[in-house]
Amino acid sequence: MQDDRSLDSTARPKKRRWLSGCLGCGGLGLLLLVGLGVLGAMGEDDAPAAVETRAFASSPGAAGGASFAPFSFDYPTDWEREEDPRDLVRVVRKEGGVVAEALRVGYFTSDADLGPMIEDSRRQLAAAFPKFQPVKTGPVTIGGRAGQQVTFSAETDAGEEIWGRLILLRGDDGRGLSLLMIATPAAKGVEGPAHVGEQGELPVVLRSFKMGQP
Repeated sequence: MQDDRSLDSTARPKKRRWLSGCLGCGGLGLLLLVGLGVLGAMGEDDAPAAVETRAFASSPGAAGGASFAPFSFDYPTDWEREEDPRDLVRVVRKEGGVVAEALRVGYFTSDADLGPMIEDSRRQLAAAFPKFQPVKTGPVTIGGRAGQQVTFSAETDAGEEIWGRLILLRGDDGRGLSLLMIATPAAKGVEGPAHVGEQGELPVVLRSFKMGQP
């Protein structure tokens, strides 16, 4: 496993334009990209195939500064890390230059319950994406942290099918993280919202994601 512990690296040229926008959710800043996904806990029998990974750990000097809770995760070495000052981190897998799967991590500061926050986020996602259809909303546990999530299907402005999964995790002192995962038909093994974070290579990232110092 390789180490990748800084947010400060040269951005790679984008091969595909991402649909992005900002969501506000009672102090929550969420950044959208093209594609989206699923809900549900992975069982031990659903472990993804072994792949070579590198480790990422958030930096105190990153976007959001002290407002976000520290976090870490592993991601496959053939994924790209793309820079955006609005994100804490963004990692992407492409197939033939087309986005197949991606994770985008943002942050929020709020003492509000996560249940109403995820509902507010769902409404804002509906306003941001054409043909937005929520699939499931409910609790989830990631890296031992309880959270809330919503999964959905939608389209880009160009009419391309996308699937998504948004997870909100509460940290300490009102600090929290938003995990926005996307998948598109370019992702092998991913055939709909129920597969985002469950099939393909996103499970490698999601299973290793932890809040707190690594």
